Amino acid sequence: MARLPDIAYRPVNAEEPSRAVVRPTDLGFGQAAQEMGGWQREREHTKALQDRVQREEDDKAAQPILDELRTSFGRKAAEAGEVYDGAAPGWAKSTIETLEADAQPLLARTDLAPGVQAAVRRGYDAYRASVGQKAVEFEAAKAGRRVAEREAVRRSAEQGHALAGYMESYAATVKPVDDGFDGTQPASDYVAAHLHAHDEAAAKAIEAVPEADRPSLQIRLNAERLDVLTRAQARAEKGEDVYLVDKARDTGARLANAIRTSPGLFARAEEGINTAVAALPPEVRADHARYLRNQTATARIEGLIDNGQHELAVKELNGGGLDGWLEPSAKDALLGKVKGDAAKRAEDAIQALTYGGDFDADALARDAALSGDVGLKAKADYALEVGAGEPGALATLGSGGGVGGGFDNAFAFTYEREGGDQIIPNDNGRGPSRGGINQAAHPEVDVTKLTPAQQKARYRRYWQAVGAARLPPGLGLAAFDAAVLHGADDAKRWLAEANGDVGTFLALQRGYMRQLAKNDPVKYGDDLKGWLNRTVKVQKEAARLDALVNVQEGLASDPIKFAMGTGKRRPIAQVPALPGSPAEPGWGEALKGRLEIGRLMNRQYRAPLRMLTDGEQAFYRDQIDRDPLAGIELAARALESVGPAAARSLMAELGQKDTATVQLHLADLAASGQPNFARTAATGLALKAKGSTLDKDLKGEIDAALEARKGLFTGQPELRGVVRAAAEAAALAQSETGTAQRGVANVNSALGGSVRAGRLYGGVGEVNGAEVILPGWLAQDHADDVLEFLAEGWGGKAQGPVWADGREIPAATIARMQMRLMPNGKYRLLDRRGAAMLAAGGGAFEFDLDAAAPGLRQRFGRTVVQDGF
Repeated sequence: MARLPDIAYRPVNAEEPSRAVVRPTDLGFGQAAQEMGGWQREREHTKALQDRVQREEDDKAAQPILDELRTSFGRKAAEAGEVYDGAAPGWAKSTIETLEADAQPLLARTDLAPGVQAAVRRGYDAYRASVGQKAVEFEAAKAGRRVAEREAVRRSAEQGHALAGYMESYAATVKPVDDGFDGTQPASDYVAAHLHAHDEAAAKAIEAVPEADRPSLQIRLNAERLDVLTRAQARAEKGEDVYLVDKARDTGARLANAIRTSPGLFARAEEGINTAVAALPPEVRADHARYLRNQTATARIEGLIDNGQHELAVKELNGGGLDGWLEPSAKDALLGKVKGDAAKRAEDAIQALTYGGDFDADALARDAALSGDVGLKAKADYALEVGAGEPGALATLGSGGGVGGGFDNAFAFTYEREGGDQIIPNDNGRGPSRGGINQAAHPEVDVTKLTPAQQKARYRRYWQAVGAARLPPGLGLAAFDAAVLHGADDAKRWLAEANGDVGTFLALQRGYMRQLAKNDPVKYGDDLKGWLNRTVKVQKEAARLDALVNVQEGLASDPIKFAMGTGKRRPIAQVPALPGSPAEPGWGEALKGRLEIGRLMNRQYRAPLRMLTDGEQAFYRDQIDRDPLAGIELAARALESVGPAAARSLMAELGQKDTATVQLHLADLAASGQPNFARTAATGLALKAKGSTLDKDLKGEIDAALEARKGLFTGQPELRGVVRAAAEAAALAQSETGTAQRGVANVNSALGGSVRAGRLYGGVGEVNGAEVILPGWLAQDHADDVLEFLAEGWGGKAQGPVWADGREIPAATIARMQMRLMPNGKYRLLDRRGAAMLAAGGGAFEFDLDAAAPGLRQRFGRTVVQDGF
């Protein structure tokens, strides 16, 4: 046998690379082994691939289970996080414990395949790790924020305490400086004293806070120093003017005293005022001249009153040239004094007439008219007509306890005489009393514990006991008041003896009072004067109530006509004559007078509020029936003369109640450049009143146009109904003539837009991208410019809008805001979310765009801001 090579038996050198050695004895199995190894690796690779696919399927099957856990737990964690403030530790731990409790049922499920169970476990482990990390971070952030907030509160408290100490120290130091300053000292010394006081107080305040807080407090106090400087300079400058102002006012007071003594000297008032204010600084001359004018004009009227020239005083107060001199409040006070004095003289004259005393008939009529009291005029008129000075004559008016009488009025009168709801410990030896109800007369109750309602119920017993509801109002009041004061039995006895006459009743009552005082002067002597004065007041009120009944019937049917009087009956008011056409001169002023008379009679006699007689109503109704535009013209003049509320009342008098608001709107449109649309809509209103109806499609177009612009009516929702009615009326008139327009066109016209010289004015414009209804004088394409101009005057100032924390809003920010028209005709500023801006004094910031028109016209010119509407 041949020997094999030695290399075949040599072991493999460990330093050489390992490699397959084929020996002659392998018979090819080495190669087969290699191939079998390849097949094994391929099977392993296939199995790994199958395992991966299976794992992905398991993960997919586990996903909904994990999502359900995440959703359920996520909601709980979010809710817990909302209320967690970082104060208590362990929030992260609690969160993990909650997660584990929620996950336990899922991890223990036996209905899942093993692979899915493993996938759920893997997903849960990863989710748990993520939740744990986030919970720890969240708890740390909350705890850190709480620490920061508490630190901020501490710093704020420290600074607040320091600022309070600063203000206390500064105020105490400057008080003697301010008290001793009269304007004669140098202004520089006064300002320096204030600054020195500030610096010392500020140094103490800064020293009192921790060092870390000092820089921010220093900044605040530096700003305060500037304010101190500004205020001190202003006070110093003002103080220097005090002496001159005092001298000017002293000169004015002397001038007023001279005029009060001799009213004719008022002709030289202007000369004296100019002399008095000549030495004042120019910036204060106008204010002090206005003050002195008011002072001297007041002296003029007071002098006329003192001299008995009451009618001249009223004439000068009502359009006599003093409106430019007198302040409105001073004018009202003087008018009240003149009228009050006249009313007192008239009342005294009526008493003299009624009980046979001397009186001047002309003076009585003049004073009653001068008082402006319609009720007093009626009493005077009736007293003069009855004449003869018959005692109790005024009490013969009317019958029954009708309008003007009644328990409520009588109770209010007598309860006031009794002192109202007060407790008297011992009322004339009859024990305690409350509200005039004494314990002796009401032993069944503790009168000191009676409520006002219970007191009123007790008073009603006296009213019922004397049968006051069946008596004339004046006599009913007298009997009731006497029953309260003396008892129902005495009051009924005097009623039987008085035979229906108030004067006789009161005379009997006064005789009884005097007899009581005579019989027991110790007990009743001091009360007699008060009792007698009370009967005088009862007598006056009884006369007023009875006069009221006298005129009630006439006022209820045609109040204005009744007030004018007749050939046999004097007028109870000076009713202005109303020209036939609203276009005639004086119509507006006459309507104002009618309104005042109507309101007075409504208050005094509860008459219906009217401005026209029945005949005048018929006249104007006929005009409106013949020409619908006549109603618009009348509404426009009324709107201009007496305002919207009274104008609506006037249109209601004319049977236009249902359309009064629309007619006033059309009148406003006609005045602001749309007379043609106003005429068309007025015609449509007349057609509608006669039964014509608008086509359903046209009405739908109008509704759609309004809905598209519903945001315009947010500030005044009632305007939407008015605009709809005006647009529908115009569409109705147009459809009758075959010229119907689209719904949106009529809505736009009803909103007030008009074209002048090719430019749109008023109507719907845009301010910073938001629609708003503009006044008829403003060009639509310049609305943004107008707001920007107004913002320059408001921005950063006290009279402008402010943020919620009180900071003034800069002009640049205001210029980017939006506007909304409100029912009062003013505009509000809104932010981009529609929230209203605030005024410095509280409430929404509103401004009158019409009042700003002259200034805007001067800035932008008449092509942008029209006049003459």
